[in-house]
Amino acid sequence: MKSGLKFLDPDQLYDQHRITSTFDITRKSLRDAAFDMVVLADAASDFFRGFSDGFIVLAWYDEYHTRHDDGTITRSRSIVEEVAQIAAVLGKVNPADACPTFNSKILCASDKSIIQGLAVETMLLADGCINLLVKAKVVAALAWLNAAYQRIMECTHASQEIVSRTRMRRLN
Repeated sequence: MKSGLKFLDPDQLYDQHRITSTFDITRKSLRDAAFDMVVLADAASDFFRGFSDGFIVLAWYDEYHTRHDDGTITRSRSIVEEVAQIAAVLGKVNPADACPTFNSKILCASDKSIIQGLAVETMLLADGCINLLVKAKVVAALAWLNAAYQRIMECTHASQEIVSRTRMRRLN
């Protein structure tokens, strides 16, 4: 499935009305579900960048963020091209298939590429769900929604393992 997902600028996520108005969806419940998928895709982009809600900071975090003198942190690097490259490695993402990231020697080469592969899978599955919601194909969208949530849980689990290994190395 070709992705039409666009990445959000900081603070854009909080304008639900503006985001959901871009979807050609009349039913409020479907608009809300589509917005939830946008939020999930945004969370996946945080994992891609090595950071999730301040709880997990991974080794590549500084590659994508800039710390300012006043203590603020901003996203400093676009991930669009890198996401497209990983999406090409993944190929067609289907919710019925097991995680293609784990079947790729390229993406299993490092902790970073595993997390980024899973994050891209999440984004593509969220995008597929949104595309089906726009067409009011709710039953079909459920498989995509479920798979997207499974992938974000894989991101969380893999990130926790990385953080635990890093802590263990520091203690030894």
